[in-house]
Order: sequence, then C-alpha cells, then structure tokens
Amino acid sequence: MNAAPPRSGRARRLAAATLLLYGLHAADYWPQINDDAFITFRYSRFLAAGRGPYFNEGEHVEGFTNFLMMPLIAAVIAIAGPSAALPAAKIIGVASGAAALLASRSLCRRWLWRLNPRAQLRAPPCAVSDPRASARADLPATPRPRAVQGEVHVGECDAEFLSWAAAALVAVQTGFMLNTTTGLETALFSAWITIGLALAAGDGARARPLLTGGAFALAALTRPEGVAVFGLVVACRLVGTLRPRTQSSGLAILEYADARSRPGGRDLLIEAGVVAVAVAGMLAVRLWCYDGQWLPNTYFAKAEGMVGRTGGGYLWDMAARHFGFVLWAPAFLAPWLAPALRRELLAAVAVAVFAIVSVCLTGPDWMPGYRLVAPYTPVWAALMAFSMVLLLRRRRRALYGFVVLLPVVFAAAQLPVWMKYRDEARVRAAGYERGHAALAAWLNEQITPRAAGDRAEAAADGAGGGAAAPRAGRPEGPAPGTRAASPSVRPTVALMDIGIIGFLCPRLRILDITGLTDRTIARSPGPFLDKRFDPSYVFDQRPEYLVITMHARLNPDGSDDVSALAPWTPIEARLVATEAFAEHYFHPRPPAAGVPTDLSAARAGDDAVLAEYAAVLGAERVFRHTYPGYTYLLAVYVYSDGGGG
Repeated sequence: MNAAPPRSGRARRLAAATLLLYGLHAADYWPQINDDAFITFRYSRFLAAGRGPYFNEGEHVEGFTNFLMMPLIAAVIAIAGPSAALPAAKIIGVASGAAALLASRSLCRRWLWRLNPRAQLRAPPCAVSDPRASARADLPATPRPRAVQGEVHVGECDAEFLSWAAAALVAVQTGFMLNTTTGLETALFSAWITIGLALAAGDGARARPLLTGGAFALAALTRPEGVAVFGLVVACRLVGTLRPRTQSSGLAILEYADARSRPGGRDLLIEAGVVAVAVAGMLAVRLWCYDGQWLPNTYFAKAEGMVGRTGGGYLWDMAARHFGFVLWAPAFLAPWLAPALRRELLAAVAVAVFAIVSVCLTGPDWMPGYRLVAPYTPVWAALMAFSMVLLLRRRRRALYGFVVLLPVVFAAAQLPVWMKYRDEARVRAAGYERGHAALAAWLNEQITPRAAGDRAEAAADGAGGGAAAPRAGRPEGPAPGTRAASPSVRPTVALMDIGIIGFLCPRLRILDITGLTDRTIARSPGPFLDKRFDPSYVFDQRPEYLVITMHARLNPDGSDDVSALAPWTPIEARLVATEAFAEHYFHPRPPAAGVPTDLSAARAGDDAVLAEYAAVLGAERVFRHTYPGYTYLLAVYVYSDGGGG
C-alpha cells in the first residue's frame, strides 16, 4: 500500500481559509456597540486623567470584573484620547479571538501528535519519511510503523491538517465571534485559558511552567473565574493519571501509572507561584482602592441571579441555538477515547464542565452571544475535533473529509443565527447612537461650567466634558444620600444604562440604580434589575436628572404600541410609583398636537413626535433607542422643588 502524499500543503490552505473566514466573520460584527463595555471605559478614562480607578469621584466601588482591561484601555486613552477606547477594545477582542482560535488548534494538534500510532488512530498513512520533519515535531521522532491496512502514524502533517478542524469550528461559532467585537474582555479571557491549557499539555523537556503560569495568571486578572479554571487544571493534572493498586496487605491505594505520567511537582509549584503573585497583587490593589473589599461590587449586584432568567434556561437556549447538544457530547468522550492522554484531556473537560456549572451557580446575563460560556468555545472545539478523529478512525475518507465538512455544515446550520446576530447588532448600534449618545450630548449641553476650574477641567479631558484634576491622596466626595451646596458638587443623573452616558458625560455623577457601581443597591436583596431597596435612597440624593427606560413590544406590523409602554425594570417601576417622583420629577403638559399613537417617525430622526410624547410622560425630553422587537425610550425627568401636576 502506497503512502498518501504529505498533507502539509493542504494544512496551509486550510489554515489560510480558516483565518480568512475568521476575519470576515469578525468584520461582520464590527459595528456592534455594547453599553456595558463603556462602564470599564469610564473607569479607564478617569484613571488616565489622574482621577483614580473610580466610576464617581469619592466613591470607591469596583463596578467591573475585567481587572486587566481597565488599565489597558486607560493606557490607550492616555496616549490617543477617549475616542480611541472603543476601537482599541475591539482590536484587543479580535486579536484575542484569533489567539484563542490558534491556541485551540495547537491544543488539538498536541493531542493528535501524542497518540499511540498503532492503538489510537486508524486512517490513511501520512508520509513523514523525512527525519528532519520528525525533528520539528512536538515530541521526539517515533519510528514509523510498517504500513498496515487501515493504520496511520500520526505524523506532523497529519496533526497539522486534522487539528485545523478545531480552529474552523471556532471561526464559525457565531456566539464566540459576536463576543470578539463587544469591547469586553470575553475573547481576551478565552485566549488566556486556551493558551494555558495548550502550554500545560507539554511534558518533560517541553514543559514551560513560567509561560503556563503566566497565561493562567493573566486569565485570573482578566476574569475572576480564571483562578477557578487554573485550580481545576492543576487538580486534573495531579489526579488524572492515578491508578488504583492493591497492596500485599489488601489495602487499595492510588499511585501514578509510571514515572512519565507523574506531573512535575516543581513545575506545578512554579505555575501556582506565578498565579498566586498575580492574584495577590490584584487583591492588594482592590483592598487599597476599594475600601477593603475582597470581591468586585458586581458580584453582589448579580449574586441572586437576574430577574426573569435562570441559568438552566440560559444554557438550554445556548445549546439549542448553537448546537451545543451535538457538540458537547463528543467532547466529553475524549478522555475515554484516548486513555493515554487522560490527564491533559480531563483538564480540558473539567474546564468545559466548569463553564456550564458556573452559569448554574452564578446565574445568566442579558447579553447576546451567551457571553458567560463563549470564552470556553475554543476548548470545546479542540475536544470536539479530537474526539471526532478518534470516532472516525476506521473510516478513511470520513476522517479527512470531516475536517472540511463539519465546519461547513455547522456554519450552514447557524446561518439563521448569524443573520439574526448581525442584524440585531446593527439595529442596536444605531439605537445607541440616536438614543444614548444623543442623550449624553443633551446632558452635556445642560451642564454649564460653574467655575474657571471646571472649564479648565473640561478642556483638559477633551470632548464631552472633563474628568477631575488629580488630587493629593485618595479623593473625597459627598456621602451617598446627601447634597452639598458647594458649586464643586457634580450634577447627578440616576439611570439604568450607565455605560455610554457615563463615559460621554465625565462631569456628571452617575447614580446606578441597578447597583453595578453602587454598593448600597448591590447589597440589597433581590436579583439583578430587581433589587428591593428603599426608593428614598435615590430621591434623598436629589439627582438633577432621572432617566426612566420605557418599553413595549412592537406590534406585528412593526408599529409602536404606545398604550403598552411601561418601565423596563421593576426598580424603575417602583421609583415612578413614589410620591417623591410625582412631586419633584413628574411634570405633564398638554401636547400641542395631541397624544401620539405611533412613534415611528422618531426612527427617521423626527424629534417632534418625541417632544409631544415627553409632554404626555411628564418628562423633559425623550430619546429613542432602537431595540430589536421593542419600543425602547429613554425618558429624562428633571428635578424641581415645586410639584408637578
């Protein structure tokens, strides 16, 4: 039987096609905007301006969970200005997604290359007769077995070609790709954990404990879950190759199968030390900057889940939309299909299982693309591709055909999801521009600098208002629930969507009614968006502006159902039901042209109809944000001492 020609050329062509597909897929989602990304950007903006890593001056609250992203974006803002924050964050996300894709392929390649050539993989042989090719492989050259019908030596070109299946699966996974351009840390976290797993798969002379520890340390700095992921990987490497043995006394003990399978204690200590130093540094910064708090404030804001959503429903929807039921099952079979690699495979499977369990424990979020499980897509893809190779090892054509066909079929099946994500991303991006950005511009127009220092501050910080000048020591500000008469006190706006408006209005104090950046609300009972705190906590601070989000489902013909408009969250509903709101914020006026029944004209830029509806709502202004399937209005109420009416 003649050997098949080397597949290195095929591998290069497949690699080029995969990377091209990744780039085109990411470019399709580039226009999207995520309001939550701008929460971190505001912290970064103030840090770059010398104000410290705070959302509001004098309020030491850590309202973000992407510790590493904050100083990265701060450096960008310090060099290129606030307008560079979003493009830089998107570039970081796309580059990180590409790194995660390549790390997924590298992880799968390592597993394939380490297979026992006779016992594990059965397919057409790959001609690796050049000894220099074997020398370039990850493991020492293995004598090529005699070509037997149906057997293969997993040579360099075999592993090179087959492993690109993992990368291709990542490139066509719409949820993961959507998360590369949000401006959040999702893709960056994915890159670090996948790189860490790929480095941890090394043995002996190829072990790189400093690099492995560094990757997991950066993962821990990027997301709090990085510490748990590293702990799982270490535990699986310690116990993954233990085997039971019965002693002469009859006592059963666990021991390593052989010396080669025993993980290096020194390497593990180095990795753990690197991670421990990074985490200790992060905790030291957190304790100093945020009043001795061990956990981010967002943990308390979301500790009881999210109103109207469950972890199980979140995972079910993700699996149904992204074919998780098909992909997850083969991935979890990998350690049993290749027992010789159980230690490395168990570590990857444990990380994949952690992605599922963590959502059930901590609850879901609202973002499209399933942000909480998206970072683990490259790990799932590597396990999936590796398992499929083993399952198809006896079918010559199917083994190599699936590398191309599986991603193509997967991409075709997800085509409706891709179109939905793409269209919704563009709709929401336009809505943020017409709604939130327009509201921020209006708020900035209302704030007239009341002192020369404020004018200098605005000029120093750039367009949209300035950040505070540096102060000696830690900044002090008004205590929550109080108002000071000093002109240095910043006007306050209370609202739910704090990201874009907070970033574009640095001269405003932001009162976050959801609790992400407010410690009192975050620690109140109730799930996220339904924190049951006393409304007087908000009204006693007398915010100059109160933004209430109004929403209703669109009619089947796409028109607005104005009669069904109601506050978006239970928190907002409770605020507008108070006497304080009616007395100080609600100012209804007779509309000049009658009560509007449809607000569709506002989508084309006609603000007159919104002005009429603002009079009906008793608001000063109304801005429209386009949200798929909903009417979504931002109603701005202005504080006054007299009663409304």
